[in-house]
Amino acid sequence: GNVKFVDRQATHDAFLHKELLISGFGIYLQEDMTSEGTTNLEDNQYVLSPLSFEAKFRESDVAKCIEYPKYLIHSKLQSLSIKLSRTQLELSHRLASVVTPSTKIRPLFPEYRPLVPVSENAQEWWNYAFRCVGRLNRRRSWMEFYLAFQKRKKYLQLYKRHAYSEETSWLNGLNEFELSDLRRIEGDRSVGISGLMLWRSIADSEYEKEKQRREESSIVKRSILSNIFGSSTSKEKECDDIPITLSADELSELEGFTLDADQRLTEDSKYCDITFVLGSFQVHLLKSEHEPISSLDMGMVSTSFKANADGSYNFALSMLSLEASDRVTKNSFYPMVCRGLQDVNNTKKHAVHFETNKSSKGDQEVKFTMIAFETVASPLLIQAVKNFFDFSSLTATIPPILEVNADDLSDTLTDAIMDAWNGKNKQKQKWTLDMDVKAPIL
Repeated sequence: GNVKFVDRQATHDAFLHKELLISGFGIYLQEDMTSEGTTNLEDNQYVLSPLSFEAKFRESDVAKCIEYPKYLIHSKLQSLSIKLSRTQLELSHRLASVVTPSTKIRPLFPEYRPLVPVSENAQEWWNYAFRCVGRLNRRRSWMEFYLAFQKRKKYLQLYKRHAYSEETSWLNGLNEFELSDLRRIEGDRSVGISGLMLWRSIADSEYEKEKQRREESSIVKRSILSNIFGSSTSKEKECDDIPITLSADELSELEGFTLDADQRLTEDSKYCDITFVLGSFQVHLLKSEHEPISSLDMGMVSTSFKANADGSYNFALSMLSLEASDRVTKNSFYPMVCRGLQDVNNTKKHAVHFETNKSSKGDQEVKFTMIAFETVASPLLIQAVKNFFDFSSLTATIPPILEVNADDLSDTLTDAIMDAWNGKNKQKQKWTLDMDVKAPIL
C-alpha cells in the first residue's frame, strides 16, 4: 500500500502498526579454520541454522474495542534448527568462560563517568568520585537534588513550547539558545531515557490540562464581555492569550500521570490477542561430524492468549508431533527413543493440547489431551548423552584468572554455604520419579 502519515492525536480511530522482520540470522562455530583465516559462508558449521522470524503489532486508540482487540500481536518462526557437536560445545564453553564479564572492572555509575581522560580534566574526575561515594553511602547533597529539580522544571517548559507552539497562541516558540538548552538536557547522560519519556508525558498532560482550563475560562469571559461591551473579536483574542496557571492539586495529579490507556477501556472490550507459531524445531547432537548421537524433531507448535477487559481470558498450547531418535545403538529394535502412537492418516490431530479458560466471574476450565507415546532408551544412548554434556575434563583448561580464590571467600557465612554445597556433591543421591500415565506403555 501507500505510505501515509496519520496523526493519532487528531484521528481517534487510528491504529499504531509495528513490524519486525529477521531473516538469515544464524550462529556458527568453526571447528577448523584455514591458514588464511577466511571461510566460505556456505561451509560454515552452523550451531543455529539461519532462521526467519516475523512479528506484527497493532494497537488501537479507541476506548471501546468490541470487534477487535486493543493490542494485537502475531509472531511466526518458520523453523528452529540446532546442530551441535562435542567440539563446538567445548569451544562455546571456553568462549563463555573467557568473555564472562568481571564485576571487578565494571565502572561505578557510568552515567556520571567523564568522557575525557584524567590528564585533560581532573576536576570532572574528582566530582565523579565524590558523586560515586555519595551514592554508595546514600548521602547526596541538597544542591544535587536542587539542580535536578531545576533541570526537570526547565525541560518541561522547553519541551512544551517546542512541541505545541505552532498549535497554540499562548506558547511561544524556542529561539536558538533555548533549543540548544533543550538538546543539551536530552543529551545529558545522567538523565535516562525512561526519565525523559516521563518528563515528556508530564509536559503533554500539562498542555492538555491548560487547554481544557483555557476552553472553560474563555467561554465564561466571552459571555461576560459580550453582555457588557458586545461582541468583539479583538477582546476575545486577548482573553485567549491570557496565560493559564495550574493549581497545586492539578500539578500533583500530573506527577502520577502515566500513559495507561488500558484504564479507559470499557468492560465489554477485548484487551489483547497474542499468537505465536513455531513451524518446526530440531536438535541434532553429534560426537563428531560423522558420528551422530541423537536427534529431536518437534512438529508445529502454536500458542495463543486472548484476554478481555473484564478479566476473562483463554490460553491454548498445542504441539503437532514429537520424535526422538537413537543414533548410537546399532541394529536396535527401537531406533526411536520417543514417538507418538497417533494415526498416520490423521495428520491434523495434535499430539499434545493444553487449554485453559477463565470467565469474567472467575470460573476456570482446564483441558489437556495427549496421545499415547512410546518411550524406549538404551543404556548406550544415556551414557553417550551424559558424556556429551560432561565438562569435568575442561576444568583444567580454564584460565587461572577465572578460578575462584579461596582467600576472597573470607566471610563466615559464605564459607559455610560453600562447605555445605561441596559436602552435598560428595554424597550419593538417588532420585525417584513416580509417573501415572494413562496411556499404553510399550
